[in-house]
Amino acid sequence: MSFRPLFLLVLISLLTGCAADPTLTIEFCESLNTNDQCPTDRDQFNLGDRVYVRFSSDIPFETTKITGRIFRLDSEKKQELGEKEFELEPGTTYVTQNIPFHEFGMGALGTFSIEFSDESGHVMAKREVTITH
Repeated sequence: MSFRPLFLLVLISLLTGCAADPTLTIEFCESLNTNDQCPTDRDQFNLGDRVYVRFSSDIPFETTKITGRIFRLDSEKKQELGEKEFELEPGTTYVTQNIPFHEFGMGALGTFSIEFSDESGHVMAKREVTITH
């Protein structure tokens, strides 16, 4: 019995199978460089620091709209503070946004979850960031 036909079938199915899922990344930083990249990724900031979020994919997004949401995390609940919709052009691989924690005053202290979802509401990625004194 020859394993060659079986090997060829497995190889063909691997080559023609579903494309790999994209690598999705959320980064936080105090400023963006000229290429809209975060020079230093952090997940903790001091009250008053500027905080930028960058959501990126290693391949173009397969959606025309992404919604970013910010939630305050308490031990008992998850409270939505706001959202922003991003309309995407074909070929887009990232979105960036300044999160105005400095405008929240003392309400900006604590842990927050930033979530990005596609146009059907499916959460694509999420990450927590903490604001301290």
